[in-house]
Amino acid sequence: MRAWRRATCVTLATLAACVVAGAPESPAAAAVPPERRLYMITDSVGLGAAGAVRTAFAGWQVTIDADPGEFTETLERKYVAPRLTTTPGAFGDHAIVAAGYNYPYWDPDRFDRSVDSMIATLERAGVEHIHWVTLREVREQDVSPAAWRQASGYRWYLATVNDHLERALARHPNLTLIDWARVADRPDITYDAIHLNNTGAALYATLAKRIVDGAATTVPDGSVTRVEIPDAEGVSAVSINVTVTDTRDVGYLTAYACDDGAPPTASFHNYVRDDVVAHSTIVPVDASGAFCIATRAAANLIVDITGRFVEGGGYHPVGPTRWGDTRSGAGPVASGGRLRLDIDDLADELDGATATEAVALSVTATGTTGPGYLRVGATCTQGGDDTPTTSNVNYLGGDTVPNLVVAELDASGRLCIEALTRTDVVVDLLGVFDTTAGVDASRPDRAFDSRDAGSTLAPAAVRTLRASDLGVEAGTPGLVLNVTAVGADRPGYAAVFPCDAAGGGTSQLNMPGPAAVSNAVLVAADGDGAVCVSASSATHLVVDVMGSLGEGFTGLAPERLLDTRQPTG
Repeated sequence: MRAWRRATCVTLATLAACVVAGAPESPAAAAVPPERRLYMITDSVGLGAAGAVRTAFAGWQVTIDADPGEFTETLERKYVAPRLTTTPGAFGDHAIVAAGYNYPYWDPDRFDRSVDSMIATLERAGVEHIHWVTLREVREQDVSPAAWRQASGYRWYLATVNDHLERALARHPNLTLIDWARVADRPDITYDAIHLNNTGAALYATLAKRIVDGAATTVPDGSVTRVEIPDAEGVSAVSINVTVTDTRDVGYLTAYACDDGAPPTASFHNYVRDDVVAHSTIVPVDASGAFCIATRAAANLIVDITGRFVEGGGYHPVGPTRWGDTRSGAGPVASGGRLRLDIDDLADELDGATATEAVALSVTATGTTGPGYLRVGATCTQGGDDTPTTSNVNYLGGDTVPNLVVAELDASGRLCIEALTRTDVVVDLLGVFDTTAGVDASRPDRAFDSRDAGSTLAPAAVRTLRASDLGVEAGTPGLVLNVTAVGADRPGYAAVFPCDAAGGGTSQLNMPGPAAVSNAVLVAADGDGAVCVSASSATHLVVDVMGSLGEGFTGLAPERLLDTRQPTG
């Protein structure tokens, strides 16, 4: 390839830097498949990572056009558009746009038009995935006093540019954001306020590679993914754990029997952009032995099966169907308040199921006003010694958090949901258990809390919870556990599995870091009634037993059914 042309590099004060032009198309370059071609158009900030990007994308055809001090539309007109006729082989499936520091603050709509135009031009070039780098929102504690003063002329609009890019996600389903703004909240990555030093360049390029790789395999916005169940004969429903990663935008998942037609409005899994989060649910299996997952916003899906409900075993799948939603009713549940639901209100949806003793639910806290929890039970607690120490849904404030719940009803078929702090509550009914199901969810209890010993669970260490710890007898078909990680020293995952089965290959909980995160798990105990837990990073683990399941449930060692990140065929 021809050597790159170089120009003199100077500082942001004059908004001038090097120009890196892509090599002309050659037979060798043209032979590189589209999925391994990357085109990058950038201003002076991304230019500082050009070498690191080439290293991160080793084995790819990488073409970089850069010009400092130019608006987005100028970069498109001077570099991107001409390549459509001069060197179209520079384009493949992926393009990175690193533009926006030069922002027409006096005409914000102009920037929106330039974003739309840039994306349209790249689409004409055949680019399938367009990745736009957000801007570092400069903080005083992360830069030198001189750099802080230098940035005074423009730092006020950096967050505004990022807001425009966030809104562009809704207009362009082929757009993902490389969130440099989030990663760049740290010192020692720039030599002024925004231009990258070697450490920053390496971090920038590594982030870009992760986002590009993830977007290549995500299922698209609004898609429906069919998942086949092994040994599905005689199975009415399955318990699954679903993890999303490489998420493009705020979204949710709905799981349902494929032969039910259009996806229901109920959801069991909520996520935000660039999130890694796991949630469990119980989903009905259709006549062909499959279920479907509808994805609101593009993401990679990882699906593990943890158990099967047999036909005639006392569990009756319902929907899922919405049972309660305070957003369209009386308003949020107050701090310390209660939401009461009556199963008779869903008589038409129960499809003949009688003698309901317990229910499987997806319970979501949304519009939360502060850290708190939801507790679900047959009756509302009144405080005192009988008040459970466990909860079903834990939230931090300002977030949307669902969780799977198995709860008994009172003698009149009623259910109570208590909120520690003010929040909206959404309740979706997944199914009902009749009196033959052998469900016991009468008294949630804490089985294990590593905080009691004063030390975290070491990475890869396995903790055995015996039947006596879990409050069950050996041979119990299945357990409903709520597993919480607190204070993880780095991002990682936790696994829950029968102790006589290997624990590798699947996980039930993803830890973003030290913040508390929890997930309900339906899991089989081993022949002695024991369950094992482990984590990939040092963390405290808390395990609450929320109930047990009878002979109509066959618990499994977690088995992976789907991972869209892995090629098939």
